Amino acid sequence: MNAVRKAKWKNLPASAPKLAEDCAATGKRSYQTKADAKLIKARMKANGGDVSKLSAFRCSQCGYFHLGNGNAPEFSRDRARQIAEWKAAQQ
Repeated sequence: MNAVRKAKWKNLPASAPKLAEDCAATGKRSYQTKADAKLIKARMKANGGDVSKLSAFRCSQCGYFHLGNGNAPEFSRDRARQIAEWKAAQQ
């Protein structure tokens, strides 16, 4: 790892976050703990990403943690409805 990259990551834990399967309801990447989701957010910020609107939250659909904009509940409802309709059409 080069010196510049080490400097960006020096305050972040070296352990890899524990990933779960992607959420079937939202399509978001799932993390087993809130701390894992926050670690990814910190890594995104260290790499220059704009994470100001991201927050870690527990998904009501899968029970794991995601990163996302917590101010858009209508998206979650619409997405859950779309998934339910899709599943019904598959049967």
